[in-house]
Amino acid sequence: MREDGAKRTFLHPGPEWRCAPFWSWNDDLDPEELRRQVREMKRAGLGGFFMHNRIGLITPFMGERWMECIAAAVDEARRQRMQAWLYDEDRWPSGYGGGMVVRRNPEFAMHYLEMNPPEDAADYRFAVVHGNGDVRAYRRLGPKQRPREGESLQRFAIRVPPPSPWFDGLPYADNMNPASVQSFISFCYEPYRERFSHEFGKTIPGIFTDEPNIFSAHELPPGRRVPWTPRLPREFRQRRGYDLLARLPELFSSSPDFFKTRHDFWRTVTELFAEAYCGQLGAWCEENGLELTGHMLMEQDFDAIPVGGAAMPSLRHMQRPGIDILTEQTQETLTCKQASSIAHQLGRSRTLSETYGTSGWHMTFEGQKWSGDWQTVLGISTRCQHLTPYSIRGMRKRDYPPTFSWHQPWWRYFPVIEDYFARACFFTTLGKPVREVLLLHNVATAWGEAPTPDARRRHSDHLNQVAEDLLALHYDFDLGDETIIAERGSVKGRRFIVGEASYKLVVVPACETLFASTVNLLRRFLEAGGKVIALRPRPTRTDGRSAADMASLFAHENVTTISAARAELEDALRSILPRRVSITGEGPRQVGAVIYQERRHRGRSLVMLANRDREAGHRLAVELPGEGRVERWDLETGHIGPLSARAAAGKTTVEICLPPTGSAALSLDPKGQTSRRAARPRKLVKDIALKDEWRVRRTRENSLVLDACRWRFTDGEWSKLMPVFLAQRQLRERMGLPDVSGPGLVQPWRRYARPSRVPPRPVELGFSFRVHTIPENGMDLVVESAELFEILLNGRQIPSSAHGWWLDKSMDRVALPGIRRGENELVLRCEYRDAPEYEIEECYLIGDFGVDRGSDQIVREPQFLKAGDWCDQGYPYYAGNLVYGQEMHLRPTPGERALLRVGSHFGSCIAVHVNGRLAGVRGWPPYEVDITSKLKSGRNLIEVEVCGSPRNLLGPNHLPEKRPAWTGPAEFMRLDRWVEERNLVPYGIFGEVTLAVLR
Repeated sequence: MREDGAKRTFLHPGPEWRCAPFWSWNDDLDPEELRRQVREMKRAGLGGFFMHNRIGLITPFMGERWMECIAAAVDEARRQRMQAWLYDEDRWPSGYGGGMVVRRNPEFAMHYLEMNPPEDAADYRFAVVHGNGDVRAYRRLGPKQRPREGESLQRFAIRVPPPSPWFDGLPYADNMNPASVQSFISFCYEPYRERFSHEFGKTIPGIFTDEPNIFSAHELPPGRRVPWTPRLPREFRQRRGYDLLARLPELFSSSPDFFKTRHDFWRTVTELFAEAYCGQLGAWCEENGLELTGHMLMEQDFDAIPVGGAAMPSLRHMQRPGIDILTEQTQETLTCKQASSIAHQLGRSRTLSETYGTSGWHMTFEGQKWSGDWQTVLGISTRCQHLTPYSIRGMRKRDYPPTFSWHQPWWRYFPVIEDYFARACFFTTLGKPVREVLLLHNVATAWGEAPTPDARRRHSDHLNQVAEDLLALHYDFDLGDETIIAERGSVKGRRFIVGEASYKLVVVPACETLFASTVNLLRRFLEAGGKVIALRPRPTRTDGRSAADMASLFAHENVTTISAARAELEDALRSILPRRVSITGEGPRQVGAVIYQERRHRGRSLVMLANRDREAGHRLAVELPGEGRVERWDLETGHIGPLSARAAAGKTTVEICLPPTGSAALSLDPKGQTSRRAARPRKLVKDIALKDEWRVRRTRENSLVLDACRWRFTDGEWSKLMPVFLAQRQLRERMGLPDVSGPGLVQPWRRYARPSRVPPRPVELGFSFRVHTIPENGMDLVVESAELFEILLNGRQIPSSAHGWWLDKSMDRVALPGIRRGENELVLRCEYRDAPEYEIEECYLIGDFGVDRGSDQIVREPQFLKAGDWCDQGYPYYAGNLVYGQEMHLRPTPGERALLRVGSHFGSCIAVHVNGRLAGVRGWPPYEVDITSKLKSGRNLIEVEVCGSPRNLLGPNHLPEKRPAWTGPAEFMRLDRWVEERNLVPYGIFGEVTLAVLR
């Protein structure tokens, strides 16, 4: 791309650079509603979406109505110039085709090998001798042979897991069987080709495959098992040269004597899975002009071995390699690097991350930026946010939040963060990445120790720590997977080549074994003058077998052997390879909190920096490779301008400040002249503290949560007071029905394909609430599917007809006349039946009122707030934004700038308004907005809008933690960790707001 074209795109990035969230298709779908939601996403700055059927889907998957809905969404995406990505499964993990794969052919069910099954189930029997608690020797037994004295019996069986509701009442599929995967393609890929091939590679860029694996056994009790496929013994003999069935005890032993068998087993499993699954899907996508994207199960550490062997061999078949980053974090460096390394080595232009899932309803713009910047700098160039729900009816509101949708009160401001990341993703895909270090992946060593989870994690943690050290020392790197190196590795001059990438230095982490192909390449690399850093302990095995010549390899003069200490690694790196990019603070030490990515584009060096420190900013000296003109590409505004710099000895240094969670994009042009002119900093003339008394206004009705009730069958006794989900669980149990408050059932589209045989029963739910001050404008009851209920307030039936909806189209507003001071009793009565619309949920009271947090009663709404938690000042369950306002008399002076600075606060983001006009939105530090152009002489209305979220309305509110690290469906219903007093997240302005005048 030409430089002027790149700058235009940077200013106005198109849909391909914007995010495409998981759009959760989770209810009874309507094509017109789908079109409306596409337009909503467009208005919020999104570039596309993944049509992802999830928990709660009622429309039959892959049926005619489903295809009509796909057609409507694709057509509306085309009209809106957005991207409509496909998704290949009913829920997840991918591969079972909504149950059709195994339903059509039971031989395609997943298999596993189990040690010590029941005697009558055994397929193979061995007499084993134990020593020090582990197998030391063994012999295979015939059908009638028994162990001798000193031996014990060990049995093995090839089995199929029991049916699981998650897999439509069937086992998962065998993803090591090419025929099973071909069946999956015929059910979940070919129908899209038949209907929508004219949009392939256009409106439909590709298809997402989600968490495919080889061991999803949801209903199995604890036991010792490994994945299996009927073709494994034959393939193992062909690939490894010996009989696996004769060595089954070695797979479950931790003895070093059996390291090679375990290594070979998991290597073979990895190959079979990668070839059968992603290999076939990737080839299908290539033939049809689509990109295969998605991610593997448990790719974040070596606990992935039992479910897939290794991630990178499968990712190599994806046109857009992907990952999954769950929770609000920046820890999974290996996860990111596995995908970005594949992309670099195999010439893939883009990568993807399904990101932010389980972070909770309260996740902020700052949290998105913090985790998103880290991923972007590590080479992830497409964000797929988890989750934009079609509906939040029933259990759907608990589907691993947060949501990125119109349900959020900050939705109108979302283009701020979408524009930012669109520019960041575009900037970090220009040209080619510059990474001179190859860090070998040590998963093969973990294969050899696979029976021991602690050993797997030890190797995984070590590799991640080496990766973190390299980032902190500012030596960017790729991961080298040995399967890919065996296919695409070579040596050219003093460069170690993997596909399209070349490296000056290879780092060998502490490990026990390497592939023979890797050893041969390392030997050639060293003889050619290449450099290797090896961390102790060094490998002693080749392909899992002890190899005496490994010592001579690492005795080569070009090998530097060190411990795992970061200081030793830094010394070794500096002695071998000069840093291309140096990032220091006030002294000579590298600032490890700030990480970078460098790219080469049309002769320029492009560098993106990200500060992983959420608490502290840094004043930095950034040394770039080469001499020339430095520009800062502003990721927030799209503005590009020169930076003052100094050049010497082939390097150019700029000084910049990064706030907490800050970032910067820099470009060095060696054809340009270094600029020494720095803008004169403005001086602070005065700093005016605004009064700590704010008149507030809401952007949404205030709310009171009714999350506890009593229940009864109409002819029975009232229960005790309990959470609503527990009441529904109990009444369904009494009716002989499964619990629907969680996600683990057969999908509704399958479950309700035929009418239920369970007769309905009349059920009543009793709620109570207290009113101290009756609101002047009355209030509404919000209840899901109001038409199902008769509603009684204080013994009198009231009309249950809805007058609109609130928060979600499933949440009906019902006028609530007849409220009285003191205690009020609300009863919902229905003929409860086994049907998809019957999911009893919490209710809400909404209106113009305040809520006293201590007594949980409705009170007069406050007119003014002070600094502090708005939960304590009348708004404990409020799910909107609060606009804090006050008037100031000002006389602006020409040439002066006025910055409004917002101190300590908590909200999703803040928006500053002056005299009724939006002055700016801030989602991350610095929380200051230039309001100069909006001021007038005299009286000015200054407003700070703090954007909330539905967190305190929807929960989870009864956990010991305000912000649990993981928020999934279970966290809303954890009776084992239940706390009675609601644990709410504090929102509002907590610190001082000041007006800084600069000249």
